[in-house]
Amino acid sequence: MKTQAYCDLAKLFDQIQVAREKNDSNTVQALDKQLLPLVDKLGPEYAKVIEGMDQVDLTSNEGVELLSILSELDKSCTK
Repeated sequence: MKTQAYCDLAKLFDQIQVAREKNDSNTVQALDKQLLPLVDKLGPEYAKVIEGMDQVDLTSNEGVELLSILSELDKSCTK
């Protein structure tokens, strides 16, 4: 269930990015409303990881490991 929520969230982020590139603020707002329920399904741990991403040196051992984990999660999603 959490994997599906993660995959749905990834798709939603992709859709938001496309809408932002098109300067489609109405679509961005509509899609933004769908974010919170998915983040809630993933739990507080997910929010903490995402909030802390800017504090991680992605070239460090920990950063490389984190990117590897997220990459494996991404592979489980069919886009």
